[in-house]
Amino acid sequence: REVEVLLLVRGGGSLEDLWAFNEVSVAEAIRNSTIPVVAGIGHEVDITISDLVSDLRAPTPSAAAELATPDNSNLQQQVALNLRHLARLQLQRINQLRQTLVQQQARLNRRHPERRVQEQVQKLDELDRQLVRAGQRRLQSLQSRLKDAERRLHAQSPRHQLARHTALRAALTARLLIAMAGRTERARAQFELLTRALHGVSPLAILDRGYSLVKKDGKLLTHSASVSPGEEITARLAHGEIHAVVSAVSAPDL
Repeated sequence: REVEVLLLVRGGGSLEDLWAFNEVSVAEAIRNSTIPVVAGIGHEVDITISDLVSDLRAPTPSAAAELATPDNSNLQQQVALNLRHLARLQLQRINQLRQTLVQQQARLNRRHPERRVQEQVQKLDELDRQLVRAGQRRLQSLQSRLKDAERRLHAQSPRHQLARHTALRAALTARLLIAMAGRTERARAQFELLTRALHGVSPLAILDRGYSLVKKDGKLLTHSASVSPGEEITARLAHGEIHAVVSAVSAPDL
């Protein structure tokens, strides 16, 4: 390795002049070279097989020389640009690694035994609170059922039943007395009404106006021909009776 780069160049010429650069042996030598080869054969429009297999193709020999020996200032600018780009890449990589580290640290904290113990303690506390609330609700439910059972038992107790029946009996007795008094009053009023009506059609009422009932042998007399002089008769007055003997009988007036 006496040199760092090989320049394969020739000035312009005809196709026959440049044909040597199309030989297979030349192309294979270029392809098998361990040293980079820059080809600058002919003019820009000339293309040979050597141009195609070389590591870098230049349009002219002078251009090949320029490509093989770039300007130092350009190299410095390229190096500076590459350094800045490398710095940005390193900064981005550092930020990525920092974010990954933070994420891994967070995951590690979440999986840390102490954190797991704290989570289990919090879960245990929550379960304990739920158990206490459930116990309180169950106790309240049992107390409510007990009070309801006590009310029903009290309602079914003999003393309560006796008191209720006693009160019911007193209420029914009062209602019965009121009903009896009302019915008695209505019966009395009806009786008085019937009595007045009966008295209005009673023979006694007629007797009170001065009339009398005459009977012979217990039979009511309605015709004077039913008796004869000398027979006994009885006259019923409004107050008392008269026993008499018929002295004379008159025929009825027509």
